[in-house]
Amino acid sequence: MVFSGDTGPCQALVELATGVDLLLAEAAFVHQPTNPVGLHLSGRQAAEAGAAAGVRALVLTHIPPWNDSEATLAEARPYSRVPVALARVGAQWSIP
Repeated sequence: MVFSGDTGPCQALVELATGVDLLLAEAAFVHQPTNPVGLHLSGRQAAEAGAAAGVRALVLTHIPPWNDSEATLAEARPYSRVPVALARVGAQWSIP
């Protein structure tokens, strides 16, 4: 498992997550060209990093309450080749 926090899209995240079973990725931003560089990922960017790394599942977290978490999930899905879910209180994932 790899957990990203407060990072923008970068090759280091892809390298760290390569081949892992679960990427728990922060997705605090809605994807926009005006987002500050290197601060947070969007749902799309988290999914793109997971796809590039070949992860087996992606869970989005660190979504602020003023952003629509379901919209973040919908934004991520077209860019992921694996199951994508939202982190929720009490949720559990099995890692082989």
